[in-house]
Amino acid sequence: MTRRQLRESIFHVLFRVEFNSKEEWKEQLELYMDELDHPAGRSVITAEDDETGGKTAPSDAGEAAAAYRERNISQIFEEADMQVTDVTDLDLAYIRQKVEQIHERLPEIDEKLAENTEGWALNRIGKTELAILRLSVYELLYDEDVPEKVAINEAVELAKIYCPEEAKGFVNAVLAKFTRS
Repeated sequence: MTRRQLRESIFHVLFRVEFNSKEEWKEQLELYMDELDHPAGRSVITAEDDETGGKTAPSDAGEAAAAYRERNISQIFEEADMQVTDVTDLDLAYIRQKVEQIHERLPEIDEKLAENTEGWALNRIGKTELAILRLSVYELLYDEDVPEKVAINEAVELAKIYCPEEAKGFVNAVLAKFTRS
């Protein structure tokens, strides 16, 4: 996998953290790793997980939602114009290590974010933006292998893909404060 694909995978797992209890995050990591390791056979959310059982009327707007829920990891990357190449054991180990390191430092990262998002309580920041910011703040403060400019640029690129248009400016502005301190 490329560095960008690795970073995006880490983002995907961090995004899941927000929707699960602290006890369930490890399980979410394992589920994602399994999906990534075997993308063709796994759906992100299956029709059985959908409360309608995946059954919608052909003209119903729910049809698009059901199709969206049945996407697998490869499709998610494809939609983001990022083709998943063969995932190696080294890639999986890297993703796992980074996610665990970020999760371990989440209280510190959130504290730093709260200090640098004037007028924005963390619970008011969109879940997608928050996951991107957490990843990037980790890279800025704790990952010496990632240059500041790269961390910020990659965060803005993720925001362009996964967030509303105005989010990229917000992400950029918040992260810029970390380079000045």
